[in-house]
Amino acid sequence: MDQAVYYKKAVDEHTVVTVSVDDMAITSKHLAHIDTIQVSTSRYFEISDLGQLSWLLGLKVERNRAERTITLLQNAYVDTVLERFHLQAAKNVQSP
Repeated sequence: MDQAVYYKKAVDEHTVVTVSVDDMAITSKHLAHIDTIQVSTSRYFEISDLGQLSWLLGLKVERNRAERTITLLQNAYVDTVLERFHLQAAKNVQSP
């Protein structure tokens, strides 16, 4: 599997691009920086803008703009592992 993380950092810019095979996510504080990368990428590849990021490499992405937080959840992966080892009925416990 081909995966990469690219970033561009300047005085007023910090843009991160994650790529995995044919999936790409662009994050930046400024929409103009995202647009610039999309336009330049579309010169070489056919791309589709799927809107706000909700899944990335099997992780669910939840964003709370009011609280300025981003949460990554692995519930789908955990459910897959539990199913593989027939542990769906196992009880969960808290760990530090």
